[in-house]
Amino acid sequence: MSGTAKFLTIDGRRLAYRGAGSGPPLLFLHGLGGNSASWQPQFEAFAGSHRLVAWDMPGFGQSELMPLATTRDYSTLARRFMDALGIAHAVGVGTSYGTVMLADLAAANPDRIGAIVFACGVTGMGHLDAA
Repeated sequence: MSGTAKFLTIDGRRLAYRGAGSGPPLLFLHGLGGNSASWQPQFEAFAGSHRLVAWDMPGFGQSELMPLATTRDYSTLARRFMDALGIAHAVGVGTSYGTVMLADLAAANPDRIGAIVFACGVTGMGHLDAA
């Protein structure tokens, strides 16, 4: 894992992230209270075979806050984050609230997320209508 965070700006909001490796992309979304450094063991395991990208979710790590945001706001920003890094298609890996964002990202953009890995997922955070 790159020890130093990199930065990009989307809609005037500064986002921090870490990246390593090359090959098929893996996108890592952490949960509440985490940051991109939370994925250090995965970066060590997969950097030799994949392009690894982990963001600091807005308001965490070194990323600017995104006030009054919904899950859809976060997942839309995650898609735009992928766009900014030139990632057209990735396997998504999420933990805790990152699984919720990842599920929404994949549902809204099925052509962008080829597979998903949920670790310690969150349940009961919302309600779906009958449809």
